[in-house]
Amino acid sequence: MRRSLRATLGRSPFLSLRIRMWSDLTMLRACVLVLAWSVSGLAVAQPLSDAAKVEFFDRQVFGILKARCFSCHGNKRALKGNFRITSRKGLLRGGDSGAAVNLDQPGESHLLALLRSSEDGERMPPDGRLPAAQIEVIARWLKLGAPYNPQLEIRGVANEGLPTNQINGRTRSYWAFQPLQRPPLPTWREGPLPAQPIDTFIGEQLRQRGLRPNGLASRTQWLRRAHYDLLGLPPTPAEVRAYELVEAPDAATRVVDRLLASPKYGEKWGRHWLDLVRYAETNGYERDTNKELVWKYRDYVIRSFNADKPYDRFVLEQIAGDELPAPSPDAIIATGFYRLGIWDDDPADRELARYDYLDDILRTTGETMLAMTLGCARCHDHKIDPIPQADYYSMLAFFADITPQGSGNRNHVALTDLEAKADYERRLAARQTEEMRLQKGIDVWERELLEKLAKAKPELQLKIKHHGKPQQQVLIPAATDKSGTNWKYTLKKPANDWFELAFEDRSWQQGPAGFGTKGTPGSRVHTEWKSKAIWLRRDFRLTTIPGRVKLHIHHDEDAEVYLNGKLIRRFVGYVTSYQQVDVTAECFELLQTGRNTLAIHCRQTGGGQYIDAGFIADDGQVPTAVLAAKYGREILGVERLQTYQMLVRALGDLKKRKVEKRTEFAMAVSEAGRHKTWILNRGNPRLKGDEVGPRLPQILDPPQLAIPSVNAKAPTTFKRRALAKWLVSKRNRLTARVMANRLWQHHFGRGIVRSANNFGYLGDLPTHPRLLNWLATELMHGDWRLKRVHRLLMTSRLYQTSSQSNPAALRADPTNDLFWRFNMRRLAAEEIRDSILNLTGQLNFRMGGASIYSEVPDDVLRTASRPGAAWGKSSPAERNRRSIYIFVKRSLREPFLESFDWADTDNTCDVRFVTTVPTQTLTMLNSKLLNDASEQLAQRLVIERPNDLTGQVCRALELATSRSALQAEVEEGVALLSELREQLDLEPVAALQRFCLLVLNLNEFVYLD
Repeated sequence: MRRSLRATLGRSPFLSLRIRMWSDLTMLRACVLVLAWSVSGLAVAQPLSDAAKVEFFDRQVFGILKARCFSCHGNKRALKGNFRITSRKGLLRGGDSGAAVNLDQPGESHLLALLRSSEDGERMPPDGRLPAAQIEVIARWLKLGAPYNPQLEIRGVANEGLPTNQINGRTRSYWAFQPLQRPPLPTWREGPLPAQPIDTFIGEQLRQRGLRPNGLASRTQWLRRAHYDLLGLPPTPAEVRAYELVEAPDAATRVVDRLLASPKYGEKWGRHWLDLVRYAETNGYERDTNKELVWKYRDYVIRSFNADKPYDRFVLEQIAGDELPAPSPDAIIATGFYRLGIWDDDPADRELARYDYLDDILRTTGETMLAMTLGCARCHDHKIDPIPQADYYSMLAFFADITPQGSGNRNHVALTDLEAKADYERRLAARQTEEMRLQKGIDVWERELLEKLAKAKPELQLKIKHHGKPQQQVLIPAATDKSGTNWKYTLKKPANDWFELAFEDRSWQQGPAGFGTKGTPGSRVHTEWKSKAIWLRRDFRLTTIPGRVKLHIHHDEDAEVYLNGKLIRRFVGYVTSYQQVDVTAECFELLQTGRNTLAIHCRQTGGGQYIDAGFIADDGQVPTAVLAAKYGREILGVERLQTYQMLVRALGDLKKRKVEKRTEFAMAVSEAGRHKTWILNRGNPRLKGDEVGPRLPQILDPPQLAIPSVNAKAPTTFKRRALAKWLVSKRNRLTARVMANRLWQHHFGRGIVRSANNFGYLGDLPTHPRLLNWLATELMHGDWRLKRVHRLLMTSRLYQTSSQSNPAALRADPTNDLFWRFNMRRLAAEEIRDSILNLTGQLNFRMGGASIYSEVPDDVLRTASRPGAAWGKSSPAERNRRSIYIFVKRSLREPFLESFDWADTDNTCDVRFVTTVPTQTLTMLNSKLLNDASEQLAQRLVIERPNDLTGQVCRALELATSRSALQAEVEEGVALLSELREQLDLEPVAALQRFCLLVLNLNEFVYLD
């Protein structure tokens, strides 16, 4: 082209004139360009093109930078202040002093401040200040956005400017460590006003890149998207038809409100949180023992989401629920957060195991709440982020007093429920009132009985009013008494009347009380007895009939006690100490003045053996009930006696019924002792360095925490409460950002920061940093209510965007960083299983309670170390509950869910990686779950659309895809059913089952959009 032009000019007679004109035009264009930049305020300047901006850099800026800045801030070996000015990336990254350029407010840039400074040690360049004209050129350049010519850039090496793990102005200026401020909304430049403020942020960046967003998805697509995002289940065909008929402008808002009010919402969004806190119900390692009652934490999470519990309260309860004033049961259950991790029940090094346990807690807390990888500073200073090792152990000190994990009920904590306590007190008061009423009625009857009986039977010597304590008389001393006594006994079975008063026992042996073998718990053996049975007799004499009598007995094992030939009490099993038993009622008619005989038969089957009994009397009043049983008919009459006895029985029954104080337990946190914390060199507990106390990460410029001074014996130190309050304070720069990012992630397919658990230097930068800050402040301004943010996101124009491809946008932004379209996604593992059961009509919506066990193939169970004890069994109805209620066993993960990328339970899981592998197809075709479901779906179709092949095909596709079937799809389905019947000779139901299996394998069934 140049040769052709030169040749053409060479043939022209006006060559010299044209050359002069070409030169003049070039100079004129440059002068106009400079004039446009130089003259300000005279006219409204038109925006410069990108090419014009680069030309300004080449002509005006590059020479200044090269002459005065490159020598210090462009050297390949040593950059002063870790600041590179030879590339745009280096300029925007800044150096040790922080960000060099503020593109939002260019005039406030730190670079300009240094250029204009007159103070030694601060002025740049240090060898002499730039002329004012050159400083103004740099200022204009920054106003243009600091454009560079890529061909003139010197980019340096990768990761230049490290270390980023030092705490200085540069690292403090990193986006995640900046104070959280609410940015202004971008100006909306075209079209109708956006549905929600977030649309302005998205639209601004699309416009800057010359891209336009996709059009809107269909109403059916949006509805299915909303149902799955909030409930994890599809809309019913009736809900789809109803929504398509509604034309109200707030129809979408009404749908979102309805879904947020559903209890299924908590089951869906609770699962996201359980991923983060590595929820599992076993401890891992070889034995993988159960975490009893930990399912209550899962139910707590579901309840909290359904109740729209403010996120700050949600975090407070999990970190320090037990340290809150008057903690509720939910606050205690929430601290089960500390018991969710893996635990080695037989560690080789117990001290190291303790630090591993605390490290797991700290890592999970840091990544879940703060998106900080604190755990990387356990053995040394963090290699990438500004987290010194001292900060790691200072944070660990908040958790140092937590009791270790344990097996069984070791970590169970009683729940204090104020309502339950009030209910107990009400029931106790009602019980006491009823006892007083019955006793008052009994007293009236007994007073009348005793008065009349004293007159009718003076020989009984009744005392209407008894004063003083009854005097006891030991009729037969037990072996525990110093005096002791001798018994007649035999080890051979005696005659059948051996217990009678007149039985002749002169041939029996005689020995001191206390028969048995030494070592039997609670025994006082004085006579050895080793046979399987023993028979004992002992006489005693009475001059008067006592008011009350008691047995003082110790038996191991079964024993029968007789008085004067009658069985008065039978004892079963064994006891480990002496017991006193009132036998007045049994003995009242048997006792006599003169000689009486107590006889005992004791049997032994295994273990220890022992028998001994004492007999004690006192001169107290004979129980009125006993007197009534003997004389009541005579004194009161039959009807009046029955009324009295009815009251006595009612009082006795009432006293037998205990007023239970229902104590519920949960796996929760507790503290014991006071533990010091040291910096451990290389993370080794035996290499203790400096002692540290609880302190927050320095890079976040935290306040000095006020931790109250408590008694050494107090149940807790309140350190965790101080930490929790800082975590959810508005001064914290990360907590709100992190949660806002997670909400965005689960609605739009990825977070504004893709690395949702890592906001550090190794994490991804936010694609829309100002949008993230706006959302975080919006979350806090809305009292940390999550449902409010759900509503904001789901009623936006962005959420309604189609997921269809756009070739031009795909070339410009292949990873959809700018959100020009909605991200298509495959359903999560739980959503697929729940949708299958829902499609068949078998899904059980019962909520809460102990976990259930799905049906696991025997081949899988045989891989466990203890196949018979590896997995439980639930009824068919229980097996069909939602997937969130399936028992989570670390060493045996539910096979179907595992096939579809179930969450890792050993570490916090912020993003589930979606894989596409052959085993998923095999599972969807061959698993028992799918084949059973296809049969059940076929049965449902036969019931709902009997004798209607076309109707069955339409109904199956409608249930699976949440839309009406297309005519071509119906024709293909009917044709397939005909082929299955004719070519494979299948029965109609069997052919329909095969068709249903095909429907369950449609991509449209397991993918959104």
